[in-house]
Amino acid sequence: MRVLASMWMRSSKRWTKIRMADFLPKSLGRPWPPLVLPSVFQLKVPPPTPTSSMTRDPVSLLTLDGRLLQHYARSPAFEFDAIATFTDFHNSQPSLEIGVANITVEQGMPPASDPWVMEKIVKPAAESCGFRELIINVSAEEFVEALRSVVLEVASRLEKSPVTVAHSKKIYDGKSIQKFVKKKDEVDKALQTAWKSLPKDPRGTLPREYLRVALDMIGPPAGLPPLGAVEQVDGVVSEIFKMVEADEGGVLKQNEFNNLVLQILGSLMLQLEGNPITVSSNALVKSSQNDDDSDFLPHL
Repeated sequence: MRVLASMWMRSSKRWTKIRMADFLPKSLGRPWPPLVLPSVFQLKVPPPTPTSSMTRDPVSLLTLDGRLLQHYARSPAFEFDAIATFTDFHNSQPSLEIGVANITVEQGMPPASDPWVMEKIVKPAAESCGFRELIINVSAEEFVEALRSVVLEVASRLEKSPVTVAHSKKIYDGKSIQKFVKKKDEVDKALQTAWKSLPKDPRGTLPREYLRVALDMIGPPAGLPPLGAVEQVDGVVSEIFKMVEADEGGVLKQNEFNNLVLQILGSLMLQLEGNPITVSSNALVKSSQNDDDSDFLPHL
């Protein structure tokens, strides 16, 4: 089933034409009875609101000059994190590349997922420490020291040539849902809009298959990301849907729909309060000293 909310088009029109056969669950049968609704109908999709997920998260520019990274590499936290990384390798060979990638911007490391960082900083630093290959066959203690030497070399290089990173962070901790559900008028309006926007069967009831679509439509004012945007949040949502048997089939009347959506939001709020999900985004900012590396380093 396709996600209806994804059909929003950037135009002045608020009505989007879709073909019923593309979106109706098989449980309703196809084609739709012509006397109930035409084979092509109009679905009204509400425009994005200022509080929707289309609003950009605040972006901060961080200058990484090696000092923070050097402090982290010499701290007990580094040893703990490095051992945890080594343990995750299980039967595979330890990788310095993965070890470096697990160090965050908040700890002073430029995003190792960026090709420019890997090719121009990490690999040269590893080579200067005697590691021509980033996959090494060593013990846990040897891996910690090898990773520390590479990280300290990266810090030394950053001290000579600092880099700037555009950094944004979003925390899903349930607080936005809590604020949303306290605003009864706003909740009622969002539920009513979702109910009216979704197709019903001939009896005027809603197939349960559309609950995920409804949650995606109600998500923005509740501070939730679009379905499919954040894998960790999607996982929590799937577990909640199993818990409330939202995917068990059948149909819902409007009052049942309202109660079930609120139950899902309440469960999601409690799950995120207990286990917040943090999503970070980092991008290297091009500076004048990197003009020769335009193939690697993006402009912001």
